[in-house]
Amino acid sequence: MHVMTMAGLQTGPDRWLTSYDPVERGAILDHKYFLGIEMGFDPGLLCAIESWEARYAADWRRRRLAADWAAQWIEIERYRDELARSGHREITLEDAARGWIASYAADWRRRRTDQAST
Repeated sequence: MHVMTMAGLQTGPDRWLTSYDPVERGAILDHKYFLGIEMGFDPGLLCAIESWEARYAADWRRRRLAADWAAQWIEIERYRDELARSGHREITLEDAARGWIASYAADWRRRRTDQAST
């Protein structure tokens, strides 16, 4: 979609997607496609967003949160194992989580979002 701007304001239907992150935007556009098949015509973006929020968004966000949490936990355990192999004393999971969050979490989330939105 092409976004035109006037004095820094978004115009056109894309403005309705700005409050969503790139991964959820993709899920909404996929939903719009299948909603169009179900309805037999292009429902338009606003209709698709309303349908998404009413029928799918809460469950999709719950599943995404659970998947992200599980993937982060794997990364934290991997980080803890790396510390142990590199000669550090035994590190608790809580300390490993703090260290991983401080050092790697932001980059990990950005990469995960970039991978999911391509």
